[in-house]
Amino acid sequence: MSGVLAMDGLDPGRFRDIDLFAPELKVDPRARFAEWLRDGSFYAVISGTPSAVLTRYRDVAEAFADHERLSSEKPRLPGWEKLDYFNGELNIAFSDGAPHDRLRKSLAPPLLPTAIRALETQVAGVAEALLDDIVGDEFDAMAQLALPAARTAILGELLGLPEADFPIFINLTEAMFGLGDLPAGAAHPPSYTAAWAAALDYIGSIIAREQSAPSRGVVSQLVRAHHDGDLSRGEIVAQLITLYAGGTSPIATLIGSTLLMLARHPDQQQALRDNPALLDAALDEVLRFHSPGLFNFRFARHDFDLNGLPIKAAMPVYMIGHAANFDADIYDRPFEFDILRERKPLLAFGRGVHFCIGFHAARMVTRVVLRALFNRFESFAVKADAQIHYTGNPQERAPAAVPLVVRRSISVSH
Repeated sequence: MSGVLAMDGLDPGRFRDIDLFAPELKVDPRARFAEWLRDGSFYAVISGTPSAVLTRYRDVAEAFADHERLSSEKPRLPGWEKLDYFNGELNIAFSDGAPHDRLRKSLAPPLLPTAIRALETQVAGVAEALLDDIVGDEFDAMAQLALPAARTAILGELLGLPEADFPIFINLTEAMFGLGDLPAGAAHPPSYTAAWAAALDYIGSIIAREQSAPSRGVVSQLVRAHHDGDLSRGEIVAQLITLYAGGTSPIATLIGSTLLMLARHPDQQQALRDNPALLDAALDEVLRFHSPGLFNFRFARHDFDLNGLPIKAAMPVYMIGHAANFDADIYDRPFEFDILRERKPLLAFGRGVHFCIGFHAARMVTRVVLRALFNRFESFAVKADAQIHYTGNPQERAPAAVPLVVRRSISVSH
């Protein structure tokens, strides 16, 4: 699929003027979501291309699961450079069919529930060590807890990489986040190109090391897939970045967002303390109300109609999953945060064959970190007058900092 789509044949009355990349959308998208939910499905010009926009739960859920009519492969359209996170390499998030199955197979074993559960003790140790380093009654939950816990859990425990090598993936991920600022038609910035080259060189050194001294774990598994002809060097980088960026940032964001929401709702924080069995329900409500992701996108394989909205071949289709989380047809009192609400199937991790491969890791790390923090502190609140700013790639809604004021427990058991 290539070329610039025209508006021919599209109802001009169904176009809306929206900006999915507006910084204010990350700060508080609820007013926009309410407006978009009233409109239902509509068209918008996004990155210079007429696109379909889905906001209601039914439409988003159907699009996530519809792999026959909607493709995850990105066409080379002007303006899409800002979403080319993986330097043109195949990635499980942006591939279909046999290539997707091949890539997913190379990542799946260490992310299965049994494998993830085996890491809980190590992750708990990471969380306790980070909490030991917090001095006083104020700290930034993102910088001092959520981010380092997620990084160490993914790079150190899951991938088994030495801490000295973490910056290679941290730098590339930060450069990826900067792609959202690219103007249409611009090349990747030098910072991204250099970071990708550094990661590629690092993979070369790993391949050489594994040849002389084979190890065990995810990295070794990917290198074996490379030797078997199943993965190129570039695809190994894309796979590792998928695990790191696709794991670290969402996990850190889920931890930080959960602490932020519980700090803003002390009654619900206390309800969770009184009944720890509510933890999974609380995570579901954070994923609904303050989701780490704003939207996903697919591309139409051919012309079709999606619940009354005509879709043209090659048209980008944006699924605003975070907006669907506020659909009143699904959720009672959708604009209220309530960890006691009836749990419904979430869209935060997708649907179908592209259901997030890191789902179990994200929930495990978040649960372990929150339990450790609840054990360490009797209560926590957002620091007075704190302004919450947001960062992350164009699709993410990640708090840059979550400044907390805490009250320490009288006795703490490790």
